[in-house]
Amino acid sequence: MFGSFQKEYPEIQLEIVENGREELLSKLSEGYLDMIFMPHNESFDSDFVTHKIADLEIVCCTSKDNSLSLKECITARDLENVPLVMFKDSFFQTKKIKNWFYSAGIKPNIILQTDQLSTVQSLVASDIAVGFMFKKLIKGDSHYSFIPTISPICTQISLVWRKDM
Repeated sequence: MFGSFQKEYPEIQLEIVENGREELLSKLSEGYLDMIFMPHNESFDSDFVTHKIADLEIVCCTSKDNSLSLKECITARDLENVPLVMFKDSFFQTKKIKNWFYSAGIKPNIILQTDQLSTVQSLVASDIAVGFMFKKLIKGDSHYSFIPTISPICTQISLVWRKDM
């Protein structure tokens, strides 16, 4: 999206800030950011305007060599005691995934939490851990297998800005 935007509007300079959900919302509320892309499943308070960009599915991600890659779909029970790499708790998808485990009565075996996609990708590709990513990020990447969860974990991505902007 960034590249397409830059081609169409080269006169507009964008500054990209990557962070977790709560930090981005706080910076938006305080006026440090003009708009944010935000994963969510609930509506925002009346101070914000949203424009839906996409619906994304969060899938389990393994290396091609991992035996789990042969499954058509996966349950939290399938991942019990499996080493996991996840994004930090400030990330929306991490809360959703942890709730998915907890609702099945399972404590996830998280060996590392990070805010870097490259770290998640590296540990998954090396078959050190299993992770979770948006399906669209890994679809067609030959280093990974993605396995949908038995009940899909989906989220909406929206562009969000303050009403008073």
